Amino acid sequence: MRQLVTHIIQVRLIPPTGHVCSFEADVADIDQARDCGRRISTWLTKGEGYRAESETFKIVWANTNKYNLTKAQIEQAHAAKIRQQQQDGA
Repeated sequence: MRQLVTHIIQVRLIPPTGHVCSFEADVADIDQARDCGRRISTWLTKGEGYRAESETFKIVWANTNKYNLTKAQIEQAHAAKIRQQQQDGA
């Protein structure tokens, strides 16, 4: 079984005019992924013209035995699988 260990992205929050804000997150970590999603959704609800763009900088996979995974690792792998399925369907 392959497990997503690291997935570093940079997110740019782009307003209709003015200064672009950006931040990096390791979205293989379930807590960082959730925080990233909350920050993006809060930004996009500001109104028309507000955009968010993301770029992947690094992805690291590990070959692991599913029986040696911790609960947190299983949750992270599941979240990564769901994200991949959502991207494939988009």
